[in-house]
Amino acid sequence: MQKVPEVLKKEIPGIKNVFGSIKEDIRRIRNRNKIENIWFYIDNNISNWNLESENFITDFKYGKENIKLVVIDKLEYSDNKQNIITAIKTGGWAEFYADKNKYDRLKPICQIQLKDNSFITYYAEKFENAIDKNWGNTLKVFRVENSNNLELEKISIELPTDKIYEVKLELDHEIKSTNFARIFLDEVKKEFDIESLMANQKYDIVYSDRYLRSPFACMLLIQFLSEFRRILNLDINSLLVKVSDFTEYKGGKLLFHNYQNSDIRNKKLIELAKEYQLPIDLSSKNLPHYRFFQFKNDKKTIIIRPDGGIEHGWHLATKVYDNNINELEPIYIRKAVDYPILYTVIIEKLVYG
Repeated sequence: MQKVPEVLKKEIPGIKNVFGSIKEDIRRIRNRNKIENIWFYIDNNISNWNLESENFITDFKYGKENIKLVVIDKLEYSDNKQNIITAIKTGGWAEFYADKNKYDRLKPICQIQLKDNSFITYYAEKFENAIDKNWGNTLKVFRVENSNNLELEKISIELPTDKIYEVKLELDHEIKSTNFARIFLDEVKKEFDIESLMANQKYDIVYSDRYLRSPFACMLLIQFLSEFRRILNLDINSLLVKVSDFTEYKGGKLLFHNYQNSDIRNKKLIELAKEYQLPIDLSSKNLPHYRFFQFKNDKKTIIIRPDGGIEHGWHLATKVYDNNINELEPIYIRKAVDYPILYTVIIEKLVYG
């Protein structure tokens, strides 16, 4: 059994080795339903966060634990409004804290407070701290129990001057995929008058989604935009869809399976847009981690951030094969998660006259 070096014992009395990864150790405690609060130490640069892919931290998002995110310095927005929106959305399920402590060799990775009011703090010399699938990765991790000597200060998020609205879809029944846009717009109307804001105008539209890879996702996107245009009587000047390149071992047969590669996806997406008479260009450059729609003209910019992308939270109501559909016909879909599907709507610029 490998011993803790004496120099580390002197630095932090009571410290012990963790056998396995920090994630495995925390999961064992979480599976016994013992965690009340959890503090994750993270990168303060929001541009490095990838909240929309599966990772250890976001697994706690819909759990019972209270989540705290700790940064060594102030949050870095990099003069990017989208980063501010990311922070605001994250603030809906976590609190932010600044670390006021000084450290020697070991630095905290995570701290948990158990329901019996005891604490466990995890340390490492270096670790991956961006919010993504690699968070917490390190060569060696240690833990100390019943220690709560960390000085933390709660911090607030920089608020933009833009108008921000949260729209939540809560459905307990199947819907036609072509009704998706109407249902979304009906919920938006409960927050503000989107028809007065957007209807009967020309827009350049961007949709960015690095995980748009299945026939189902492509079909949902094009049908959503087609109905959005029809309902609000939009004139679409241009449509740029920003997607990533990829290659799978093999393509799937069902509608929700990924295409075999991005070349096939691109060809099908262009064909589908043409069927719905939507102008379309594709790009794989400068893709952010988050997904978003942007509707822009010379008077306003409206951003819609679907939490997890256009496909997130939706499943096919029945088994559908990719080669057995008419793309111009609706398919039946249903909400596949037990929490509301979240969309954040941001009105960035508004010019009157």
